Amino acid sequence: MPSTAELTFPVSGSLADKIRAVHNLQPSDVPVSEDDASIPPTNGATAPRSGSPQHNGNGHVKEGNSLADLLAKGKLPSLPRKTAGNRWNDESPRASPAPLGVNGPGLGEPTSTARIELPAIDKQQAAKAIAEIKKLGVSVEMSKGSTNVTTVLLKGPTSAVDRARQIVERQLAPRITVRFGIPASTRSAVIGTRGSNLKSIISTTGTKINIDNTPRPRVGWALPLVGVEIVGSAKAAAEAKKMIIDSINNSTVQDVRELPESLRLFAHKFTADKGYPGVADSDGNVLRLSAKFSELQAAQEEIDNYIAGCVATYASKELEQLAGPSVPADVLFDSHNVVIADNSIYGPADKLEAAAEALTAYLAAIEQLQLDISKAHSRNAEHAARLVEYLELRGAIEELQNAYNVSISRPSNGLVYNISGRDKDSLQDVKRKLVQMVNQQVPASLVCYDGIESEFGQTQAKRSAESLRSRKHPAVAYVGSDGRVYVAYDFEASEDADFGPTNEEIIEALATAAEPFGTIASREANMVKKQTPMSKSDYKHIQSPSGAAKKRLSSLVEQGGIRKVGVSLAPSGDAVFVTGAPEDVEVLLKELPSIVEESKNEFELLNFTKQIEFDPSFIKNLVGRNGAKISKIRETYNCKIEASSDGTVIVRGRENNVLDAVKYIKSLEKELKDYKVEELTVPRKYHAILIGSKGRFVRRMQDKYNVHVKFPARYDTPLSGSDDGSVSNESQSTDTIVLSGPSKGVAATKKEFEELLAYEKSHSYVQEVDIPSEHIPHIIGRHGAFISELCASGDLTIDVKRTDEKSLLVIRGAEKSVKAAIAQINAEIARLKDTVHKTVTVEQKYHRYLTGQGNSIRNQIVVDAGGDLDAAARILYIPSSSSGSNQVRISGPSKVVEAIEAKINEIVEDRKNRKKFKGTVNVPTNQLRFVIGPGGSTKRSIENELGVVVDIPNTKAPQTTISVSGRSEKDIEAAKQQILSLVDLGQIEMLIPAYLENDVFNRGALAQQLESKYGVKLSTPKRPGNPRAAPKPPSEEVQNARATEPGTVYFKATPFENEPSDKTVKWVLLGKDEEACEEAKKEVQKLVDTHTKHDTTGYLWLPSSSSYSKIIGPGGSLINDVRSKSGCQIVVPKQGRSASEPVSIRGSKEDVERARQLLLSLAELDLD
Repeated sequence: MPSTAELTFPVSGSLADKIRAVHNLQPSDVPVSEDDASIPPTNGATAPRSGSPQHNGNGHVKEGNSLADLLAKGKLPSLPRKTAGNRWNDESPRASPAPLGVNGPGLGEPTSTARIELPAIDKQQAAKAIAEIKKLGVSVEMSKGSTNVTTVLLKGPTSAVDRARQIVERQLAPRITVRFGIPASTRSAVIGTRGSNLKSIISTTGTKINIDNTPRPRVGWALPLVGVEIVGSAKAAAEAKKMIIDSINNSTVQDVRELPESLRLFAHKFTADKGYPGVADSDGNVLRLSAKFSELQAAQEEIDNYIAGCVATYASKELEQLAGPSVPADVLFDSHNVVIADNSIYGPADKLEAAAEALTAYLAAIEQLQLDISKAHSRNAEHAARLVEYLELRGAIEELQNAYNVSISRPSNGLVYNISGRDKDSLQDVKRKLVQMVNQQVPASLVCYDGIESEFGQTQAKRSAESLRSRKHPAVAYVGSDGRVYVAYDFEASEDADFGPTNEEIIEALATAAEPFGTIASREANMVKKQTPMSKSDYKHIQSPSGAAKKRLSSLVEQGGIRKVGVSLAPSGDAVFVTGAPEDVEVLLKELPSIVEESKNEFELLNFTKQIEFDPSFIKNLVGRNGAKISKIRETYNCKIEASSDGTVIVRGRENNVLDAVKYIKSLEKELKDYKVEELTVPRKYHAILIGSKGRFVRRMQDKYNVHVKFPARYDTPLSGSDDGSVSNESQSTDTIVLSGPSKGVAATKKEFEELLAYEKSHSYVQEVDIPSEHIPHIIGRHGAFISELCASGDLTIDVKRTDEKSLLVIRGAEKSVKAAIAQINAEIARLKDTVHKTVTVEQKYHRYLTGQGNSIRNQIVVDAGGDLDAAARILYIPSSSSGSNQVRISGPSKVVEAIEAKINEIVEDRKNRKKFKGTVNVPTNQLRFVIGPGGSTKRSIENELGVVVDIPNTKAPQTTISVSGRSEKDIEAAKQQILSLVDLGQIEMLIPAYLENDVFNRGALAQQLESKYGVKLSTPKRPGNPRAAPKPPSEEVQNARATEPGTVYFKATPFENEPSDKTVKWVLLGKDEEACEEAKKEVQKLVDTHTKHDTTGYLWLPSSSSYSKIIGPGGSLINDVRSKSGCQIVVPKQGRSASEPVSIRGSKEDVERARQLLLSLAELDLD
């Protein structure tokens, strides 16, 4: 069986208007195969097999061919339908377009069902929940089983079902209590200003939330936490907890845990292996974490569980051999997962025995030395204590351990170094190095500064120490964790010198190096603490200042990002303490009152408050999912907004922003109260029409009326039904379209849908027409032109189905339009059957007599033979001279072809006969132009009138011999006499001002007027150009014209000045006698005098295109009459009314006004 392809033809414009006028065709729909057409759905749905006017038989979408597309443009139903993007298909297959689903964006959402099982529930609470759910357009059913479990079944739009599920879970599900902790520093952020954030979470989730005021004690970790308790359904409580954690997850939180010596190495290895964020283990027995709170909690939980597991499963074993020597804690860690602490080994119990044996072997090979630093420098214990701190801060001990592979340790606060290792020589070398360092650093070469306790002072000291070490200075400085500063002479830097420094050099170097630290220490010693009265409410503006006050306060209490002045509330609560350098304290005390006042003013400005009542049943719509809606309003209006479940809404911020936000919230409430849901029953086979191509029509409805349109879900099997739209009970719900939105919008959308449905039902007449295969290309037309015009003229859809045996046209539309189109097609087929093609041989030299200027002769031949002027080029084809072809082709009805052939033979024969007789006539060369005429018009007139050929040679002689040939001697003699009459004329010369030549000549109108009125010919040195164009209208007058109301006239006259010159042009008047020439001269001089007086230009804007047609008249007769009567030069723009190109009138002031009145009278407009 041969395959079948469908062709859909587009709309064209020219012939369509004619057919529409003849047959009064009306729009209709697209024909489709009931088995094949469908709109493929999106979102994973399966398309049905029922008919859809949006697709052809191959499942291809026909874009723009639905009446719904016309409706989408607001044109029902007067405009013709377009089809398939102005293209038509043939038998070749096309790639399927992207599928369009009724449930895509903006086309309505799918229906879903939710099932929830609950234990026994309160009946009153259930009734309240059901009432609230039904307002969402969701059906709800409750049933109680034998196990005392209540089943809740929800059905409706997906988004509404989701909201209904939340209501059920929050109001009817069992309530549980969830407890957890959050950093105490984030408590205020979670609560928000006056509880705004917490209220929003409570309103969104329907839970009860309590946050403790004071931190609760923790085991191990230093970060203080406050307890949070949430009461609600399991899902709501989890959602509320997530919202709280998310609200504090924006910033990084730091926490510290101290580790027992025995667990230090285990904990650090565990955290390193896990790769926790922000882990820092450089502080030995301290573990530091830095991460988002949620990540921090997870890491802490795992670390705590790991440490608890270690404590529960690990054991220790005391070893006597550890009592003496100093052994590194990690000597057995890598090999046996055991550490050494307090003369014991600690680790997994099953590893201890092997570890003890390994340790015995290790200690047997260990050598140990001791060095008591307190014995140096005359047993100066104070200097020795400073010296060991300095050496460790400098990193000298660590460098020795790494360089010699030994262990160097000392007890806490002890002055004895224990040096142990396997190589005895290395121990001696290390000991000598230590002795050398100690001996070099005499008391005079090391000074220490205490008392730098403030954060600002310690930071400055560290920066000064780093700066000193980066310079090539003989002294160095280090700052301990307690703020103590060590300044020492750097003997290592001077090791290359031949001799050591003198005491004077050491003292001088230390003095210059210690100067900045002395200044810092002195400043610290001079810090003061002063008290000033201040209430708790004012102190809040110091803790959290508003606006510019925050910047002012920061500039006074901070320097380089470090706090240099401290401000704290006195225990009495009625004063504050200010601590810092005297000068800084004095400045801050002076500025504090104004800072507080400025912060208060800014706070008041930013806290204009408005409280309104919002319908509690719609409060969830105001808040939105997870607070998204209310957050968007806050962001849009830059306000703080709190919404309670009882309908109380508090808006706070700048007054203008608050008032705008309140206005929007009230308008939102009004929209929600006006919300309406209505069902519309439409047979499913019409749904695709209501959706429109790619959803265009339904999107227009939604955008235009602010409504939501939901079409039913698709099914895998086709629906059974009749033409009236009735369907079986099983599929009845699939005919229902749900409209929701403002009541007026829903009503308007329903009305448009019903009108469209009624229209589609009345325009579903389909008829098939057999077309002979040889005629189908002509019926389609070039690029589908003919058939597309049929579609446009009656809003028809025509599909072409081709097989090997025949071609079939399937036409769908209104019955009257379909039958009229069929009659048109049959008439065209009849014409095609009568069409014949014939070729006639004509010599190239005669082709110009068959074409004529602009193909005028060819067109006349076709029209006289009964052919169509629009098809003249196709009916009679005359090859160009460059082709070299003598073959003239004729195509058309037999009678037309016969008539054209006869006319061609007649013209050729006539041209051949014109050469039988010849004659000559002599003419003065300077008067040849009168024989030739403008553009050869006079010469052609003689040839056509008498049937002769006039040949004028090109010569410079005083006399020119003109040859004349024709069919008889009589015709030749008549032509000679006519030529002589043209040159035997009276003659008068006159001088015309050069600047007026073009205006007076007026595109040849003057020459025609003189010849018709006086029989006088006008000769000019060269053909004058066009008259001077009127100046463009002033821009302000163009704006005024545009501003006029439709249907009104606008006129403006402006003066101008001619620019005369002495230059003239000689014109010659030639006539049958001197008297005629004199009369013509007077006429020319009158025009010169008139144009000389022109001093005004008028601009006339008419109200419509029809007004312009009225003032022109047939062949320009009316406008020429106005020109003659007024003596004005008048130019009418070709394109009709235009604000930038009005009718221009040039003449004297009086003549311009006369012309204006004549023009308005012709246009039948008010003269005022």
